[in-house]
Amino acid sequence: MRTPAMWLSGLALAAGLIGCGDTKKQATGPQPPDPLGDVPADFEPTLEEGNWTVEQRGIAIDAEDLAVIQTQENPAAGIGVNQLSDNFSLVVLNLPYLDSLRGGAGTGACVDVDHAPEARPKASAEAFLDRLQNQKGFTPDGVAVTVDLFNPLGTALLYQCGIEPSFGNPAHRAALIQAFEEAAEIPNLKYLTVGVSLNRYTFFKGADDKLVPEDYVNLITLYRDIYAAVKAKAPDVQVGPGLSWDFLMTVTAPVVASDLGLSDSTSIGAWYRSWQRTVAPFLVESGEPGASPKAAAADYVAFTIAPETAADPFLGEPSPADDTQRAAVALQAEWLWREDRRQLSLVDCVSFAFMKQQGLTTAVAVDPH
Repeated sequence: MRTPAMWLSGLALAAGLIGCGDTKKQATGPQPPDPLGDVPADFEPTLEEGNWTVEQRGIAIDAEDLAVIQTQENPAAGIGVNQLSDNFSLVVLNLPYLDSLRGGAGTGACVDVDHAPEARPKASAEAFLDRLQNQKGFTPDGVAVTVDLFNPLGTALLYQCGIEPSFGNPAHRAALIQAFEEAAEIPNLKYLTVGVSLNRYTFFKGADDKLVPEDYVNLITLYRDIYAAVKAKAPDVQVGPGLSWDFLMTVTAPVVASDLGLSDSTSIGAWYRSWQRTVAPFLVESGEPGASPKAAAADYVAFTIAPETAADPFLGEPSPADDTQRAAVALQAEWLWREDRRQLSLVDCVSFAFMKQQGLTTAVAVDPH
């Protein structure tokens, strides 16, 4: 993260000639700050070979993948357990905050209180890891868990029956914090990502089909409470927010550029202000007005790269023939380099890398499907 430059205001005194050699100082008055004065200078990305080590790689596995994992070494079909351990140090589990299909919880909009414990991430993760051990004889060295707070379509919050699904509701907040405190006890847990594409919630609409921007603030403060609760229970577990890179660049940046009167939504100014508005608040606890932040509230940022292939700039063509459109597609990748300064490479279906950058680890989940 970059430290914004400080702007110091004061009276600018100018000396001018008055009459025959007489001089008089005129106060021009305090000047307003440059609205983009704290935006960092643009820079060209540095592309490197980008080969990740085993320690940096993780593979996402779910129940359907068990069928292709083989116990014999280097099988002719599927993937052997030895190949998993030789190439990946982490097993990545993507789990919902509440799994309505587990333990007879049903398929309704909410999970009832009696089934909530078995539907929460800890129970789901431990059940799967037990199957991985018992059926395949594989116990991973490390586990990374991502807990989604929304339904699969990202259109509604997952919630327990009888609790209003709002991040401003104390009961909903308490239930979520409890779920993450439990998740901190998952065996071999190394990384715990809170949410998937949380920044999409800036444009979330309530039951009345109206935007609820105040609940995004509630989401940020909830995330900070979750971070503190997990750290209190398991200090060594790394915790970070799950955000959407594509949404930040193709939805938020144009809106912010319009708000600021910027003509180019791909400018460094539009990107930086979008980052400050929707990402940076997850990374630190707030201090007093005008004071420095209290403390870090994230060990890494987990950006999901899942472009809308039918939307601009892809428009259904991953390799467009038009030069302008192809340049726009390339710009998507370039913006990612600007933050991570590392070349991405795909490892099977999902690569999960943890990289140090100015004291903050950045996790990047890449899913080409």
